[in-house]
Amino acid sequence: QFAEEQKKLAGKDCQLTEPLFHGTPERWRASAIALRGFDTSILLNGRALGNGVYTSADPTICQGYTQQAGSILWLKCLVTESTRKKPPVFVFTDPKHVIPLLIADVSASDVN
Repeated sequence: QFAEEQKKLAGKDCQLTEPLFHGTPERWRASAIALRGFDTSILLNGRALGNGVYTSADPTICQGYTQQAGSILWLKCLVTESTRKKPPVFVFTDPKHVIPLLIADVSASDVN
């Protein structure tokens, strides 16, 4: 789906960016995201900037969402006009504009 979106947006106001990061508190969620993509109907935290996939250019921000035992996903993203930006946070309203490249599992010893 990501490649299809990238082709569809070619020549438009679209910027390919990496790395951006996303933290999740449970490792199985990171695997599910990698296999099926993001499901924006699942709400684990607030949505101060509206509905979408929350990412950050700063992995330490995402680490706070791992609750010391989850995962951080390294992402490639398509930044468009619909992307909400409040650097270092980026919110993607279309989950097809975000693709995981790598999963890093976090443990309590990594945080301290």
